[in-house]
Amino acid sequence: MKKMTVNRTTLKFLLSMMMLALLLGACGKSNEDKIIGSWSAVVGDRTVSYIEINETRYTIRSKNSDPTTIEYILTETQDGNIIMEGVNPENNNSTEFLFEGYFEDNDTIVFIGDEEENRKLIRIDSITEQMAVDRKKDEAQQKKDQAAEQKRVEAEREQALKDEEERIHEENEAAVAREEEERRQQEQDEAKAKEASSQQNNGDGSIYLQRADRLEADIIVEAKKVAQHDMPPGFYGQYYTDWDNLLNEVWGVLGDTLTKAEFEALKQNQKEWIQQKEQHFADIPTEPASERARGMDYLTFETKDRTYYLINEYL
Repeated sequence: MKKMTVNRTTLKFLLSMMMLALLLGACGKSNEDKIIGSWSAVVGDRTVSYIEINETRYTIRSKNSDPTTIEYILTETQDGNIIMEGVNPENNNSTEFLFEGYFEDNDTIVFIGDEEENRKLIRIDSITEQMAVDRKKDEAQQKKDQAAEQKRVEAEREQALKDEEERIHEENEAAVAREEEERRQQEQDEAKAKEASSQQNNGDGSIYLQRADRLEADIIVEAKKVAQHDMPPGFYGQYYTDWDNLLNEVWGVLGDTLTKAEFEALKQNQKEWIQQKEQHFADIPTEPASERARGMDYLTFETKDRTYYLINEYL
């Protein structure tokens, strides 16, 4: 039996013809033929369902539900797109739109006119195998998400502990400051009481002048704690009682030190001052609150000025 010999040129020609035949066979496939097979429906890089298409039926299943099977109609548009419609036997075999798309290649169908961007069908060898692969990916992603969530919770817990430590520290500092202020005030009160007990009130104006100056200085100190520059409206009005008490003390001393005639003349002047002060205060509106605060400031300043006037002029 003779051996057949084939030269290289002939071999290349035969291989080229075989390749061309395969290529022409693939290109000649219709959309009806190309769409038959198993597919993953994906959005971006996320698989949302699995689809099995044969010559007559369209079967879809999600990762966590049973498959649904219906007959389908495949239509090709003039621009080469395909439209897949399902046949609904429960509604007189009416058709329901499933999707419209085009073959990007033999293994990829790109949806068009879809609400979700980048939605595709990608051909797979086996739905069962692909579901197993996707399940592992989902489990890995779930573990990753759980780790990230745990890290976030731990970070929030650490921040909460830090915030609580800062709050306790601030409360402790505030408590120390209050104790220091109370101690300072107590020392001042004790000093005032000691000074008052060590001196006899003999009508000497210097004693009351010192008390008035000290009261004014204390008010200024407290005001600077609230505002560095201008005193807030209503702040000075808080000390009306302090100035009124000091004024009454001075008035009591004047009743003992002035002659009867002098005191009677001063008493008339005092009544006129009170009437004028009260009338001016009554003219100040009570609303809004800022006007009411301004009125209390006025009363207090007037009482302070009257106290200094009586001390300087009559003691």
